Amino acid sequence: MEKFIKGSPEECWPWLAAVNAKGYGVIRDEDTMRLAHRIAWVFENGSIPDGLCVLHSCDTPACVNPKHLFLGTNMDNTTDMIQKGRMAVGSKIKSSVLTDDDVREIRLLYCPFIVTQEYLAERFGVTRATISRIINRQQWQHL
Repeated sequence: MEKFIKGSPEECWPWLAAVNAKGYGVIRDEDTMRLAHRIAWVFENGSIPDGLCVLHSCDTPACVNPKHLFLGTNMDNTTDMIQKGRMAVGSKIKSSVLTDDDVREIRLLYCPFIVTQEYLAERFGVTRATISRIINRQQWQHL
């Protein structure tokens, strides 16, 4: 109890002890580091079924308020991040070579047998496979 501030059920209860690089509270349990929000879930609700994660409705990694936690799959977590704008996509990804405008231009320029994927790949400094995935909307779907 001394490692977090317990407020009302509506408020986040911030973890005050150690946190990991992503801001999640951590607890050492013998030789294992455990996430504080998962421990909070177990204390309040019991065990976490295999294959499920403990997710935050408040989007505050250090929060251990059980009322702000819910169970979901990795896919649920990813969907939640995308819907709430917390997952980097497109040019917001640090390693991205292309900009949103580049992708729009690639889609406008591509014309089979006239402006080829190989030409676009060379022009924009990416692989032909990347150009193919952009044209077929397997990448950069948000545009």
